Amino acid sequence: MIDDPNKLTEEGIAEIEKKFDEFLNNPEDKEIFLETMLGKVQVDAQTQFEDLASYQRWYTFLVWQKLGGYKTEEFIKIFSNHFHIALLLGNDTWFDLLMFLSSPVYDLIEKVEVYEKTKQALRDSKAIIAKMGSKNYFFSDILDICKDKIKNESDVEGLKILLKPVIFCPDIELLDKYYVFDRDKILQNYIIFIKNILTVEKEMVLKELDKAFHPEVADSLKTVEEYHILLQEKIDPLIKKIKPKIEKKSENNLPKTETKPMTQNPPSYSEIKSKILQFFPKDETGEIIDTEGVFEVLEKTADKYGDSKIKELYYYNEATEKFEWGI
Repeated sequence: MIDDPNKLTEEGIAEIEKKFDEFLNNPEDKEIFLETMLGKVQVDAQTQFEDLASYQRWYTFLVWQKLGGYKTEEFIKIFSNHFHIALLLGNDTWFDLLMFLSSPVYDLIEKVEVYEKTKQALRDSKAIIAKMGSKNYFFSDILDICKDKIKNESDVEGLKILLKPVIFCPDIELLDKYYVFDRDKILQNYIIFIKNILTVEKEMVLKELDKAFHPEVADSLKTVEEYHILLQEKIDPLIKKIKPKIEKKSENNLPKTETKPMTQNPPSYSEIKSKILQFFPKDETGEIIDTEGVFEVLEKTADKYGDSKIKELYYYNEATEKFEWGI
């Protein structure tokens, strides 16, 4: 029996990995899998580090595909605590941050504010990046380690040597099997991310946005005031035109690219049961270990599809003193 319901053996990871691969092409399966992961990633930093090969990886892979659909505070929380995993999965997290900031729901001042809040959250994050001996390394430690090397732009190789043992920490379980396919690319993306977080201050993120999305004017920008002058005719009318429409259509003030709730074709009760049985590990008697996680998934699925009966599919039978399915 597994003592910790959130801790999978290597065999357990491989088993769920197969199901994960099978379900990636089915939007409904992906949503249920993501709901399952939500109950397992809201944990302390220590457990998060220990689960990098399993729950944290699956969750980050799925959630990163829909970053643009989250409210500001939720985005900042996800991004600041999971950017390291996203980098190990091959994502360019600096571009991902710029993409979120480029949303027309934010005016120019708000873009700067969201950027500064995200930077602070990254510095404050207690998600463990690496373990070296008895010391836990957080992103704030990585910034401190790299700041002098970043100033000396010519010493790129020295920066890589400094970062490699931290980013590719040997204590990350199954690192090479599930994460690292192109170490040079990951290292490059990591250095770009660190450099920009250290050097891009306040309104200068607007220039970075234009480098990515309006390169024809980026070299002319120095301050937020110049940004207003240069782009007022081009950008501001667009914001005024688009923003009210988005605000009316979205209670959460989300970008229009937000993933729509799948209410048209809800899964059958049997399908929900089948998918949960596939996702959740069992003990040697065949009983689901993490029963609380099952109830959480059922509750969220019920809310999503507006069907309260889904919550009752799994229950505790006092007569048999066991958890059972009602279908």
